[in-house]
Amino acid sequence: RSRSTSRGLSVTAVPAGLSGTAMVYSAAPGQTAQDGPKGSHGIFTGELLQVLDQPGLKLEDVFKKTARRVAALTHGKQDPWINSSVKGDFIFRPAALAAATPKYAPGNAPKSARRTGSGSAELLFWESIKDSTNPALFQAYLEQYPNGPFAPLARLKISETPTEKVAALPPPSFTVEEMDETMVVLKSANVRASPTTKAEKVGRLRQGADVDVTGTTTVDGRPWWRITHAGGKLAFVWGPLLGRPAEKAPAPLKRPAVGIYSERQPGDSFKDCPDCPEMVVLPPGSFRMGDLNGGLNAMARPVHDVRINHTMAAGKFEISRIEYFTFVTSANHEPKKGCYVQSYGRVKLDPDKNWLEPGLGQTETHPAVCVSWHDADKYVAWLSQRTGHSYRLLTEAEWEYAARAGSTTKYSFGNDEDQLCDHGNGFDIVARGNSSISANVDCQDKFAYTAPVGSYRANKFGLHDMHGNVSEWVSDCNHANYQGAPANGSAWTDAGGCGRHILRGGSFSVSALYIRAAARTSIPPTIRMRGLGFRIARTLSK
Repeated sequence: RSRSTSRGLSVTAVPAGLSGTAMVYSAAPGQTAQDGPKGSHGIFTGELLQVLDQPGLKLEDVFKKTARRVAALTHGKQDPWINSSVKGDFIFRPAALAAATPKYAPGNAPKSARRTGSGSAELLFWESIKDSTNPALFQAYLEQYPNGPFAPLARLKISETPTEKVAALPPPSFTVEEMDETMVVLKSANVRASPTTKAEKVGRLRQGADVDVTGTTTVDGRPWWRITHAGGKLAFVWGPLLGRPAEKAPAPLKRPAVGIYSERQPGDSFKDCPDCPEMVVLPPGSFRMGDLNGGLNAMARPVHDVRINHTMAAGKFEISRIEYFTFVTSANHEPKKGCYVQSYGRVKLDPDKNWLEPGLGQTETHPAVCVSWHDADKYVAWLSQRTGHSYRLLTEAEWEYAARAGSTTKYSFGNDEDQLCDHGNGFDIVARGNSSISANVDCQDKFAYTAPVGSYRANKFGLHDMHGNVSEWVSDCNHANYQGAPANGSAWTDAGGCGRHILRGGSFSVSALYIRAAARTSIPPTIRMRGLGFRIARTLSK
């Protein structure tokens, strides 16, 4: 295992090209491995050693049994997981070997047999790798047992193992969705014989080149394009490295009428690439914007009529960590470190927190947080370039129109705050034990901090998490109230730029009042906070 500078485990990937390697983690990323009884192993190690003593178990059985026991002992607070490229059956303690092991009465075993579970596990580990030519396995042994009896031999094995060319790996099992399209290389890309970074590299594509794409597939959660390569051979390129060229303007006679889009209808959902955010088509329409029900401050007044004359699509979910990760790695975007956190009623900057490690125990399906307005703006610019379509942040009017989904009540589902936990993530009963936050919602939404996107019911437009989870950046500048606000749904900006941008939706850390459809606040565009993320939009017709 490895630890990050902040509390919680971080991930070490199986090195590229190393087949037959398994890396087992005592806890999921962001979780903390809990200690066992004083002077003993941690809970994970203690349970693993007990399971290892059971003969005949395969690698995956050892992991599953250990994971179940750890989860039960920690009441679900620690979830071991595994990153494995092992394809065959690996048995730590074959039944025949176990049967041949001499048994001793308690207290009468010779010293050589009175090994602790740790020694037994170490011996089994060494026996399983001693004849290997893979230096990574001996390095893994040294990380686990730096002072073990076989440590000198492990170091010798590493020094003596020659560097060998990794043989081409057999292609993984996958299904390809056929397509026929020309795409552009967004960033210089390796071409692989099969859809995995461990596969043989058969070529390289230069940035800006056109590529004939014949199919798309997803392997281990990673999107790949199948392309026609040199000599007409089929090969694969990682999804984020290719994109669609800019759309050509439609001929005037074929241009759809206002509010009509021939390809997609309101309620339809779509993606512009395998790992692009899922979008939902919204209909044009009119609504009354602002504090219709009373109780909010002057920022949400006066109530005024707005007409959305264009067909648009909004993100079905808030941008997730995996979607933001794809942007960060593909665009070489380096967000600044430091994120504001709420602690005991005060908000302060924590220099060790960032979007990757916000300290919330997030997985890849949770919303990206600690994202500034400038970060979000760069994301939509990158996605637009990658797909050839015009992505952007929602305007404030579009956001409230999408959140209300035809309603005139406090929330899209009505006025009953007791139903909030079925529709969104605010500061609820689950989070009351967290003394760093001071508001509450009288129901249980199951999450003290962020929830995975889409955990709650969608509104009538098919959008999730419009109430709570994370506050969402929109494109508008801050204004003291709605006096003079646009009536056509466009962004209300200032010529000199925005000193503050509007936030909508509220987060996991605020009360029911502040996750209403009409609630609004603002902060400077450079601020990053743990309860702050974003959702995107795309105009389909004008």
